[in-house]
Amino acid sequence: MKAYVITTLVGVFGIAEDKSLITARKFKEDAKAIAKKLLASEQVAEEVAVRKELEVKGYEEIVFNIQRNNVRHVANDPVIRHFRKNFRKIVVEELKWFKDNGSLNEFLVEVGVEFSKLKIKASVGKDALISQVIGAIEELDKTINIHIERLREWYGLYFPEMEREIKDHEEFVAYVSSYAYREKMPEKFRKIADDSVGIDLDARDVETMKSFAATLKSLYGLRRKLEKYLDELLKEVAPNLRGLAGTIVAAKLIDAAGGLEKLAKMPSSTIQLLGAEKALFRFLRGKGRSPKHGYIYLTPYIQNAPVKKRGRVARLLASKLSIAARVDYYSKGKELIWQKLKEELEEKIKEAVR
Repeated sequence: MKAYVITTLVGVFGIAEDKSLITARKFKEDAKAIAKKLLASEQVAEEVAVRKELEVKGYEEIVFNIQRNNVRHVANDPVIRHFRKNFRKIVVEELKWFKDNGSLNEFLVEVGVEFSKLKIKASVGKDALISQVIGAIEELDKTINIHIERLREWYGLYFPEMEREIKDHEEFVAYVSSYAYREKMPEKFRKIADDSVGIDLDARDVETMKSFAATLKSLYGLRRKLEKYLDELLKEVAPNLRGLAGTIVAAKLIDAAGGLEKLAKMPSSTIQLLGAEKALFRFLRGKGRSPKHGYIYLTPYIQNAPVKKRGRVARLLASKLSIAARVDYYSKGKELIWQKLKEELEEKIKEAVR
């Protein structure tokens, strides 16, 4: 025989296949506690009690109307629809759990509010942190780029030769923040320092530049800390996406999609163009060429591909990223397949660029 365990906002009901009520267990009238029970992954005490009673009465096939671990779940069928239609009659008239529909309504609203609060809280996962951190890194990059240009122009008045000699921005900042004075530069810069055509400045001027460089150096340090933190977040939340796309690109994709869940449900063609929205809109208005890739352009796979083959490589990469995102989302970051995906991707790229 078949029976149903139907969980509602007021309690749990055992319903036979012929739609008759077999048994019921009412929840204690605590809206917050009920909301937690409705969102539980395991069977709650009332469900266990109803199920055991059904089994004692000979019901061998038991299905649940809400999803729990290790149970058969049916969201909607004629028996469940019939129960919903007669829910108020059963609760108020037959079981007399509430004195009237008005008091039932008040309680349902109270539980519904608490349930919504918990749903909202549960929906804001750590992928929201990823969006905030990658946003902070991007804003920090803009700040650093603006200030490094200022420092190079400023210090170039004093020591233009070193400004041209050191191309790496962070290395340049390190030298200025540590030495600043031409006469205090390390041995490798001593010759050009002695022959510099830069203007002579007093100690106050040089110290000001040195202080400005020290601030920039701290910003570079902050960026490294944020990127390390972001990498740790992605290892926990989206390890397969991170393994395939790298920390920054994986974070940009999650942020652009509006979260890991939305990214996991996107077709690979959409993932391919995330970050290229402006170019896509221009194309749709007939003012440009169709974009082949968005943020994924930053990955070595596309950077190292021949220009004419980048569109093909982008499609292959987006397809694997789509799989990685789904596995990360549905396994909660527990299933690791990125190495396998990477090997398959690299093999297909080899064939594509021949």
